[in-house]
Amino acid sequence: MAEEAVQATLKLVRIERDFDVTLKVPSTGFQALFAAMRADHMALYLICRDKDGYHEFVNCGAGYLPTRFLGTSKFALIWTYDPHTARTVGIFIQRRRDTFADLGNVLQVYASCAATPYVVCFAIAVHQIQRHDSETLASELAILRAVEDRTGFGPHGGAAERLLKLRQHRFDIDELADWMQGLSEVAGRIKNMTRHQRVARQMLEILVKSEEAGEETASVPEGPMRVRYETSLQTLSEAVPTLQRQMAVDGEYLAYLQYRAERLSGVLFAFLTHEDAAANTNLAAASKRDSSSMKTIAIMTMAFLPATFFAALFAVPSLRWEESKVIQSKFWVYWAFTLPTTALIFCIWLAVANRAWVRDKLIETRTAK
Repeated sequence: MAEEAVQATLKLVRIERDFDVTLKVPSTGFQALFAAMRADHMALYLICRDKDGYHEFVNCGAGYLPTRFLGTSKFALIWTYDPHTARTVGIFIQRRRDTFADLGNVLQVYASCAATPYVVCFAIAVHQIQRHDSETLASELAILRAVEDRTGFGPHGGAAERLLKLRQHRFDIDELADWMQGLSEVAGRIKNMTRHQRVARQMLEILVKSEEAGEETASVPEGPMRVRYETSLQTLSEAVPTLQRQMAVDGEYLAYLQYRAERLSGVLFAFLTHEDAAANTNLAAASKRDSSSMKTIAIMTMAFLPATFFAALFAVPSLRWEESKVIQSKFWVYWAFTLPTTALIFCIWLAVANRAWVRDKLIETRTAK
């Protein structure tokens, strides 16, 4: 067999995606690409349903190639492997952040192992470790340390002294709410990283088992092509324990950050409860002051209302104080307007104060009809 036929190739096509899970590519073009890959249709179902996790479809029917699918929160990757040509073709679907360039750089490093499709699994595991080292320190750990420094609670020394100084400072409720929101996001991202780590460990375990079992190796034609496949798979398998140890350390560190975030959330909740209680106390004091003011107004009204009433009544033209007959014949007109108007005002006040009850009664009446 010619040496050129032994050369392995790996090609990935990057496709962007809208927020509503719509791919930014014509349907006919995507179907043609999927058909050219000879990928199992189960992978198409996983794409349409926006699934996560690692899935293998090795024992495919006639006309299909061994197909692998990986779904994460940031991207999805589908790739097929033709054992007769050592050709790996894949589709990279960008879900949230564009990590295609970073993953491509890792694949370039391990290009010498492209004779096996498991080089993609290995590269994804390496890429995940790199992302953990960069994003965890830049985002999650930075948020945790910032909140710990402001509150005085943290695993570092001197926390008690900082707490004594911070006790003189009253936290703002909005500030506490923002911190709690930030910690909730940190906890969610850490949980997501842990989930992705579990999937990566699963891929590495399958890689090692494939090297031990040699089932897919048997489908590769004998000769230089199979030698290249076995050599690539063995090289990757020998490096798997190193990645597994690093993932174990990263997993323990993520669990430690998760614990810190949960404990700090409890502290912030206690602060928030304390500030809320203080706000309620201030509100009760203000209500008490308002109640005292209302009592003062009521007392003043009680003091001046009788005199005001009689002053207004005695000033009515229907009362002639200079004559012997003080009450004139038209005096009833005053009461004819005053009493109904007073009753109407009280009725309006009762209706407004009990509008919910009035609305329910109206609904019951309409329903009964």
